[in-house]
Amino acid sequence: MEETKERLSEELLEGWLGMCLSISNERLVKAMTYNESMVCGFLYKKKQEGGEALTATQLCGLLSMKKSQMNVILNRLEEQGLVKRERSAQDRRQVYLSLTEKGVPFYEEAHREILKFPRGVLERLGEEKIRNFTELMREVAACFRAMQAEEKERTERK
Repeated sequence: MEETKERLSEELLEGWLGMCLSISNERLVKAMTYNESMVCGFLYKKKQEGGEALTATQLCGLLSMKKSQMNVILNRLEEQGLVKRERSAQDRRQVYLSLTEKGVPFYEEAHREILKFPRGVLERLGEEKIRNFTELMREVAACFRAMQAEEKERTERK
């Protein structure tokens, strides 16, 4: 029984790494890096939902990224005119980020390019497999978040 769990854990890890490498080694959008597209994606989604703009600290939390790494990405996006920073009128220490008028259509085009990849997988695997896979990915992500929270709690108790 323990041997089977060990083998399945190895297979899961191998499959997971294979998928991650396939995605990260292929530049999905020529115009921006993976992390830049992730940052723009979160800013775009917030804008579409009509939510409050995000800070760099919030983006770091959402993307599990270090602040120094986030600043490099934001500086590059700002230099390209895709992202702007605005100080809060209520709290001058807060700097909110948003896509510029140039950034919105730029990201929308990049997103259309990104969608070609999952659409291609959908066409190859079919709707049922994709629905099942999507649900499993959500469950696996929830498991990871729960395990990370448990580990953090254990560490904080020590």
